[in-house]
Amino acid sequence: MPVIRWIMNHLVIVFVTVLVVAGLVYQDEIKRELVQLDVMEESSDEVASAAPAQAAPEADEAVATQMPTHLTASAPPAEDAPEPAAAPVAAAPAVAAPVVAPASPALAAQPMSPQEIAAKNKAAFEEAQAKAQQMQAEAEAKRKAAYEKAQADAAKAQQAARDAQAAAEASMKKDQADALARQQEAEANMKKAQADALARQEQAQAQQKDVYEKAQAEAAERAKQAQDQAQKIQAQMNAAQAAAPKTPAEAQAQAAQAREKSMAEYQARQKAQAAAQAEWIKAREQARQQAQAQAQERAKAAYERVQAQRAEMMKQRALAQSQGNAANVNAQANIDPALMEQWTAARTAYWQRDLTKAEELYKALVDSSEEADIAGELGNLYFMQRRYKDAADMYYETGLRLLNGDAPWTATSVMGVLSRLDPEKANTLRTKIHEARAAAMAKAAADRQATAPAPTTAPAPVENNAAN
Repeated sequence: MPVIRWIMNHLVIVFVTVLVVAGLVYQDEIKRELVQLDVMEESSDEVASAAPAQAAPEADEAVATQMPTHLTASAPPAEDAPEPAAAPVAAAPAVAAPVVAPASPALAAQPMSPQEIAAKNKAAFEEAQAKAQQMQAEAEAKRKAAYEKAQADAAKAQQAARDAQAAAEASMKKDQADALARQQEAEANMKKAQADALARQEQAQAQQKDVYEKAQAEAAERAKQAQDQAQKIQAQMNAAQAAAPKTPAEAQAQAAQAREKSMAEYQARQKAQAAAQAEWIKAREQARQQAQAQAQERAKAAYERVQAQRAEMMKQRALAQSQGNAANVNAQANIDPALMEQWTAARTAYWQRDLTKAEELYKALVDSSEEADIAGELGNLYFMQRRYKDAADMYYETGLRLLNGDAPWTATSVMGVLSRLDPEKANTLRTKIHEARAAAMAKAAADRQATAPAPTTAPAPVENNAAN
């Protein structure tokens, strides 16, 4: 293109030079035509160039002193005069030309010689060439200034685009870092809640153990007291038997009564001990059930609180991502309502920790839609489940979809996590991003070249035929 522009500029310069030289060569004829057409007034010092310098000696002196200043049809040349070689002149109207009476014949204007005409034409050509060179230099300077200005504007535009891309990447990285910090905070809160629930459960078990040991101690104390009392009664009965001088029949009857009484007391004590044991077991079971219920309630409350915090965090993260990426918002605004409803259902299942249902919904969305964020959210789900290979595949798919979308520069947002999970896929995606960037730069250069003003085509140069 620069060579063609240079050739066209030189053709324009040559054409202008030819026009200037032709005007200088044919200026007398042009003036004569303009005078005959009454466009301009006739000058008083103009003489006829067709009259020969050697007039016929036989011509009358009065005729010589009254030479006309213009060649007309009423003034034919002398018979013996040679035919002039001047350029043909258009026939003038039959009007009497004014006559100028010079002081002497020697003062009459002489025609220009061919050498003078050639010198005059050469000087005019050199002047025209100098003007053409000056015009060429000015045009070249203007073209160079315009080209430098265009280059500077293009560099500014590229720098502005790079700054905007850097700002967008920094904002996205900041949002991702904030979301990751919120996620880590929610996980820490969940771990803390689990630790608190475990501590409360251990405390309930310790309380239950204390109650059991206390009941065991009380039952052992009661059994010991009953045994001591039975031994005391047996001793009293033995002493009574030894002290009473009775017949064998009476002694046996008294001993039988004492044994029956002792047995009844013993059975009563056994029954009281069994009732105490049953009461203790019932109290222990109630305490255990109450402790378990309290621990379950606390764990459930902590789990629900953590889930609510996580859901709120995910909502804030989605809101931050939607606010930080206007193109993504505009793209989601144009999504089919049915698809958006399924997407919302998948997100809700993810926030509610129903990961099986969320995975099923996200897979269906990935197969039926080309949205990059759907693949990215499915990758986040796999990453949270520590399914790193599946997460890397989804992040790679997300990068490809972003690269083929309306904002291809956002494909670099998945390079960080993809480089850690699968360096080979990260290198492949990086190569595709570089190729897309080079193609975009080439297209921008072609568009700028196409919108540049096209050079004007110069007409063919006119041949300067001075012989005519």
